[in-house]
Amino acid sequence: MVDTILNPLPSTAIPSRLIQTEQDVAHWLASPGCRNYLGWIRLLSQKVVGKTVGDCKPTVMVSRLEDFLSKLEDIISLHPPLQSSQRYGNLAFRTYTAQVNTDLPALLTALLTSDASDKHLALFPQLLPLLTETSFLGNSTRIDYGTGHELAFFLFLYALRIGNVLGDEDEEGLVLRVFDRYLNLIWNLQDTYKLEPAGSHGVWGLDDYCFLPYLFGSSQLLGSSVSPSSLVPFQSSGPTPKLRSVHAASSSTTPLSSLQSSVSGLQSSKSEPPGMLPSMAIVAPNSTPLPVQSSIARDENLKGSTLYEKAINRVGLLKKGAWHEHSPMLHTLSHSVTQGWPKIHSGLIKMYEGEVLGKRVVVQHLLVGGLIEW
Repeated sequence: MVDTILNPLPSTAIPSRLIQTEQDVAHWLASPGCRNYLGWIRLLSQKVVGKTVGDCKPTVMVSRLEDFLSKLEDIISLHPPLQSSQRYGNLAFRTYTAQVNTDLPALLTALLTSDASDKHLALFPQLLPLLTETSFLGNSTRIDYGTGHELAFFLFLYALRIGNVLGDEDEEGLVLRVFDRYLNLIWNLQDTYKLEPAGSHGVWGLDDYCFLPYLFGSSQLLGSSVSPSSLVPFQSSGPTPKLRSVHAASSSTTPLSSLQSSVSGLQSSKSEPPGMLPSMAIVAPNSTPLPVQSSIARDENLKGSTLYEKAINRVGLLKKGAWHEHSPMLHTLSHSVTQGWPKIHSGLIKMYEGEVLGKRVVVQHLLVGGLIEW
């Protein structure tokens, strides 16, 4: 494995907000940064097939990122929620994020500096705005959190990978350890400061707050005998959803119909995507990670140990009632027995591109350029 995944680096430009119109969104979707990022997400999915957190030993950089997130969580105790009645979110979140932004330069410097070298500090001007100007922990003005903030954090990790701060040996740990740690932090913030869902589709969305736990979690379950329905706690006796063919989908679709179409009739795009980064070319943008051989021992280990189930359980804690009523999309996935995890994962990849990367309301706050090629 070569150490450099892109040489020279795309640009030394400072990233900025360039996505404002639907035309900008189309440009973003076709850009090398977006196509390579999506390819990287597929590559990460391949790295975690059949694996759990317990299977992953942290590398030096993975441990540093975990420590970075732990320090961000420690700041919560310094800014307890205000006890006064507040209608939307707790205003103490603003003082929390203000201190985070004050501390981030020092935290990022520590992340980029090793005992042997400080060569990565040259990337500091490009990396810091990806943290301080993207609300990767949630928006302090609206006191909310959603898939755009989750995307901002993963684009920061992608920039670290493009800048060679992270290597191939770190990628499994980014999903199984760093992202898992990030979820714990985000959920703590949501519970402490009562963050509202940002841009929620209501019951017609996959999840009020996140997307990637389902995408990566479904990859963990590829090839396993674990049924989707067994992962939904307190499964209701609601109607079994009928998955529509992709040909039956209307041009104006809800996220639910989009996922139904993706899972039931996923078809590869006829257009050839731009070239992938050299070390990422093993996972083409329209490919699906290959399942590993199922075994009883491995499947028992997976049950209760995947990001998919972790996110499902979180929804079960936050929402009460029948799943087909409060989370019809997750209910639909839980009945995808004949489709299996490969189709579920492929459908989620397609939905991630369309409903997250391709939605202006989600990506308009992103910073692009520099390491994230525009």
